[in-house]
Amino acid sequence: MASVTIQNLNIKQGDDATFTLVHSDDNGPIDLTGYTIVFDSSSEFLTQDAVITSAVNGAYSLTFLRADTEQLTRSAESFKVYYYPAGLSGVRATKFEGTIFVDLD
Repeated sequence: MASVTIQNLNIKQGDDATFTLVHSDDNGPIDLTGYTIVFDSSSEFLTQDAVITSAVNGAYSLTFLRADTEQLTRSAESFKVYYYPAGLSGVRATKFEGTIFVDLD
């Protein structure tokens, strides 16, 4: 069984926020060509597909817009990040999970 990394994130209500992540192992970045990455949150306002910014360098980003974060109240929302190496019809692997903490402005 593969291990799942725990990652906690913080955002402010009503702010735009972008998190850039890199998928790698002991040998360096893993090529994300063909992958779909999904950020699944307990808040419907935060659930989204990640944007792969550099497939060969394993880089992707999660962007939360003000229109979404202003809908949130002070809370702690759980989330998981799923990797689909062959797209959504393929095998799913949970790579990260944690809590996204929402602070009032």
